[in-house]
Amino acid sequence: MTAEEVTACFLEADRQMSGLPFYNPRLEVEVHGWQYMEGIGELGILMTPWCLKLLVFPQSKQRLPAFGENFNLSLPSGDYQLQAARHERLGGYASASLSSDMRGYSDQAQVREMAEAVMQLLLEAPPTPPDNPERRRLFGHFLGTVPGTFGSAS
Repeated sequence: MTAEEVTACFLEADRQMSGLPFYNPRLEVEVHGWQYMEGIGELGILMTPWCLKLLVFPQSKQRLPAFGENFNLSLPSGDYQLQAARHERLGGYASASLSSDMRGYSDQAQVREMAEAVMQLLLEAPPTPPDNPERRRLFGHFLGTVPGTFGSAS
């Protein structure tokens, strides 16, 4: 899966979502920080005018739970709860909502800043002892921190 393929699919959805009350017409569909992680697969932050999400496309040999089921994912910063999803062209993937109302963002640059901060937090191993527990608590608010069972923090 590539960031371009993901972007193309969500650009198609953009036309249907534009009438929603939480749609922000100042924003665009974009994928940020797309990368491959050994033991997990490909992941990145999906930015749209209607939501901000972490997307994970597992390695081909890994199986996702059934559509709609929640499961846990281990990343370097900790363990997070995601939901299994499916798209007719993209196949199976997992997502975690970071924001479901984008009206508070003034422009695309502001959303990119948020996406960059989230990716840094996700991929950073926690310091021992944590040097900024408030920052981790804020991030835990976006992605419910839970014991992990999928993926590895390597």
